[in-house]
Formats: sequence, structure tokens, C-alpha cells
Amino acid sequence: MQPRIRLALLTGLLTLACTATGHAAVDWEAGPVITTKTPPLASAITLDGKWTFVLTRGGAVQVYDASGALDDTIAVDPAMDELAVSGTGDKIVVSSSRTNTVRQYTVTFVTAIDTKGSPFLGAANAPVEVVVFSDFQCPYCAKVGPLLATTLEHNPGKIKIVYKNFPLPFHKFSRAAAIAGLAAQKQGKFWELHDLLFQNGHDLDTDKINALAKQAGLNMARFKADLADPGIAQRVTQDLEEGQRAGVRGTPTIYVNGRELKHRSPEGLQALIDKELAHGKGR
Repeated sequence: MQPRIRLALLTGLLTLACTATGHAAVDWEAGPVITTKTPPLASAITLDGKWTFVLTRGGAVQVYDASGALDDTIAVDPAMDELAVSGTGDKIVVSSSRTNTVRQYTVTFVTAIDTKGSPFLGAANAPVEVVVFSDFQCPYCAKVGPLLATTLEHNPGKIKIVYKNFPLPFHKFSRAAAIAGLAAQKQGKFWELHDLLFQNGHDLDTDKINALAKQAGLNMARFKADLADPGIAQRVTQDLEEGQRAGVRGTPTIYVNGRELKHRSPEGLQALIDKELAHGKGR
């Protein structure tokens, strides 16, 4: 554990806080030391502290994670000598005082998502994994189904579509529906209930969910027993927490081999899949 040091600041003429000793104090903690191979020219950090960007001499923006490990390098014009980064780190701007030029780059971070045991469609060992964080009462999520079905059809053997629960707090029965979906998975009927839940997402309640489970052909005695299984409820919580760690803020949010899909359209999704296939970035 790194030592914590307490540093006293003299208030001078402007007193920001009054204490018995007449001075203010701040706590600070030293982070990891980053050593670049070429001289650094400018640096910036994201608001959450996860990523540090360093512009170095010779035309490189190096991206470091919170531990100080080099994650990736972005090649830029060697004339660039200034750097600015958006709060989330998805945009960087480099500029040159010598050539009077400015250029913006869009950054997509690769997020590790644990999909073991999650419901999926497609080839289990497909080179491209499409992960969807979704809410059964989200009308926008319901519209993603046809997009995913078409994409799966156009990429036989190449993609695996994984469903992850992300029930939103203002949807009263979305968590109950998520638990029901995983209970149905135990009987091999997740996708049958998945489709029915989305078709009826606007009027879900406990009775409706049970009726849809029966319609999906589930063994109702087993289904009701599984609904009470704390392990299934915990899986929903784990999905939610994992989505939050990945940066999911709303639904649906889609990741392709850990890269967030920014343009949610057939063309946008296929372009990202094609990019992963071309680069040979299988899991």
C-alpha cells in the first residue's frame, strides 16, 4: 500500500476554511510512475482516473491504464506538441504550434466482459462476440432484436450474440423479468421467453410474466422454484454491476469483442464486426 501524506497549506490572505490552527489541509496520494521511451510533451487524464494519455516526441499518444501499464499507442503527426482529452477519454485533440494544425481522434476502449454462463445465440467459439446489455421493459431494446437476428444470419459461424441483463431502476418489473429469463434458461427456453417478454414489455407484471412463461412452454413448478433461487437473482446483480464497470449508462448498449458500438445500425454493427474479423481479433 502506498503511504499517505498529509500536506498543510498556508491560507495566506485568502482563507478558504477556518481551523483551530489557522490553516487548511489536503490529503494526497502518489500514483504510479510512468516512464516513456521518448520525451513526453503533454499529458492528460480522464475524469474517472482510469486512463492517462501522454503525447511523446516523435508522433505518439501513449495510453496508460490506472496501474501505469501501457495499454496502446496512437500514431499522430510528429509535429503535434499539445494534447487535450475529453472527460471520458473517448475524444482526444492534438495540435501543433509549429504548423498551426489541430486534429481530433475518437478513442474506443476495449472492455473485458465475462460472458461465461450467459445466454447466447450463434457459434460458441465464434471469433467475434457481440454482447448486449438490455432491459426487458426498454422499448429501444425491443427494437434491437431484429438487428441482431439479421446480423447473426449474415455472419454464420462468425459471431456469438450474448445477452446480459441491465434492469433500469425506473422500470418496475424489469428486474423480475430478468430473473424470469434466467430461470427459463435453466430449462433451455431463455430465448423463447426473451421474445415474449419484449413483445409484452409495456404491460409486464408478476401475473403477466408467469403467463408468458407458461406460454413459452416452461415447467411452471420448476420455474416458480427457480424464481426464488437467490443464485439467479445474484446473477442479475452481477450482470448489472459488470455493465456499470464497463461504462453502461443506458440500454441497449452493445459491445463487439469488448468495443462499444457507437453507431447502432445494421451498417455500424457490421462495420465493427468486419473490422474485428479483418484484424483477426478472435477471443
